[in-house]
Amino acid sequence: MKVNIGHHFSELSEDTKLYIQKLIEYYKLDAFKKLSKSLSTSMHLFIVGGIILLLLLFLSIGLAFLIGKELDSVSNGFFIVGGAYLVFLIISLLFGQKFIDKVVLGYMVRLMNSHDEIDIKSSLDEEKPNEKA
Repeated sequence: MKVNIGHHFSELSEDTKLYIQKLIEYYKLDAFKKLSKSLSTSMHLFIVGGIILLLLLFLSIGLAFLIGKELDSVSNGFFIVGGAYLVFLIISLLFGQKFIDKVVLGYMVRLMNSHDEIDIKSSLDEEKPNEKA
């Protein structure tokens, strides 16, 4: 019984090449899925952010006119609303970066882990019918 080592090495080499090709394809698809989800989320946030911005604009104008009417000076109403936004801006510049970093990092961790959980759940679901049979 003669063992052909060269034949085994060539099979190993072919299997390794196939494995690497499949691994590259998997990571390309995984990156595409994550990029698509990121773009979809970004677009959704852009649309919702735009609507919130318009809502805030109209509410601010209405509030400025309401305050101005009570003070008998519309310009004072706009100055008060503008001052409130200036205070919010200063607070967000001082404390907002850490909060935003925490929210974004938490979202990215959930995004990366949700893919793994889906793969685990789908593989478990595929195994269950085999166990019952």
